Amino acid sequence: MKIKGKVIDLSQEIYTGMPVYPGHAKTVIWEHMSHEESRRIIGTGFSYQASGIMMCDHGPTHIDSISHLSTDPDAPSVDEIPLEHCITSAICVDVSDVPIQTQFGPDKIEAELKRWIWISKKGTRFYFIPAILTTIMESRNTPHISRV
Repeated sequence: MKIKGKVIDLSQEIYTGMPVYPGHAKTVIWEHMSHEESRRIIGTGFSYQASGIMMCDHGPTHIDSISHLSTDPDAPSVDEIPLEHCITSAICVDVSDVPIQTQFGPDKIEAELKRWIWISKKGTRFYFIPAILTTIMESRNTPHISRV
């Protein structure tokens, strides 16, 4: 698989007590083995540290496989989804003003898209992030263009 452009990891931070979907296992991270403990057990002066992690297989950052929602025993599971199906062009939409556990629809997305300046060039779309555009205009440098 050949990827053009920059890949941005959208994974959420994993931590003890992080929010989980109702009914899912809580996330817990603990120190399973300390340097002091392993040094004492091994007895050679060598040591290591290891953590334990318990979490639901359906969170925090995840994709839904067909088998998650289908009762068909032949429905593909997440390990059968090709990685190239998980990578796509995107833009970031700021929803930090939306209250937690509140749904939003196309009006919010359209309002956010209006904050972006779109430029078409030979059928390819480019965008300027508003903060970058402001900085560029103030410094009068050549704009940095990111491909969508």
